Amino acid sequence: MRLAIVLLAACSGGSTPDHVPTESQPLGMTDVSMLIPLPPAGGTTVLRMADGSELVPRALFDRLVTAPGDVLDAYESFHLVAIRLDLCDRVAPGTCPDGDGRLRLVFQPLVGPVTKGLPRPSGRGSETPENEANDVALHAFYPIAEAELGPVVDELRALAAIANTPVDSPLTVSPPLAAGNTAYATRLRELVLAHASSDRLARLTLFAQDAMASALIWAFRGEELRDGSFARMSIPGVGVIQQRAILSGGDTTYNTSPVADAPTGFMLALAGERFAEASATDRMTALESLAQVQNPELQAAETIQCVACHVSTFLTTRRAEVAGIDPALIAGTFQSTFPLSTAAGISPTNERSLRAFGWTRSEPAISQRVVNDTAQVLAEIALRFPPAE
Repeated sequence: MRLAIVLLAACSGGSTPDHVPTESQPLGMTDVSMLIPLPPAGGTTVLRMADGSELVPRALFDRLVTAPGDVLDAYESFHLVAIRLDLCDRVAPGTCPDGDGRLRLVFQPLVGPVTKGLPRPSGRGSETPENEANDVALHAFYPIAEAELGPVVDELRALAAIANTPVDSPLTVSPPLAAGNTAYATRLRELVLAHASSDRLARLTLFAQDAMASALIWAFRGEELRDGSFARMSIPGVGVIQQRAILSGGDTTYNTSPVADAPTGFMLALAGERFAEASATDRMTALESLAQVQNPELQAAETIQCVACHVSTFLTTRRAEVAGIDPALIAGTFQSTFPLSTAAGISPTNERSLRAFGWTRSEPAISQRVVNDTAQVLAEIALRFPPAE
């Protein structure tokens, strides 16, 4: 956006024949998915666009975000909070085909120190003012040409060498950005700006809490480039341009409209009281639906409804606890040699945090789907773009 690009203090098997790798540094979870630290109130940013050019067209922002009337945050308040790189658009489950990659940027609106007396996460008092992110996010998608993917992977490895984060570390807030590593920040900024610009934007999606409602209501909608112009996206499985979820019930129910029972059992997983009263067989079916949602080998962006990825991290933890089942033993659970922990974020423990990869106020939010996607990207990079010897 000019959406102030701010990095805030934040596959196919086999290699690509024409690319000769130049870097040998192993890649870990935080090397392809970067959660950017929030700055202290009044603090400086790690990265800022020098020329003021837009990453998201203002007219598109106005149509998707402002016009419906449920988001009040201004264009200028949105800042870059996360970066994800991938080898394809992930519209289908499984390994990426050869073709263009994707750069995804996540923007959230920041607010300054909260009003004195309001509750703060983790018991923080009002005497420690800091920036916080509103419960609104834009996901902007930009293509990376197939011919550029090899050099991009080389650059990721060069950045990983600067960061020197242990490759077995789980996904967390970017360690080099959190440490204020200016060499890393500068080089990452150059990589992002080489592939992200307003005229390269291919898709823009919104996930936002309704600012006009006293209840916790979230909306999902998006626009996608088709035949040279942007048009509203149809949400997979339900065939509408917007899906909404409301938090209610004594044991975490997400009343979602419209909603499909896909994968089978998902509607039961959404309803806390119904799940508690269900048979053991039906409970297991519901838990398996959540595992499928989080498994990139089974479900992808074009096959699963929006709400599913956003609620499944918390619901897996909560429903497995009610059923007395170890989540790791649920059929369909994604497996990887990379670390799949979400412990660095609050998503598994906070029913009000539906954010997939970003910030819930001043707490990091990291969903299981994002962790699993990141692990899959790393595995495919290793096969398609092996390091230099």
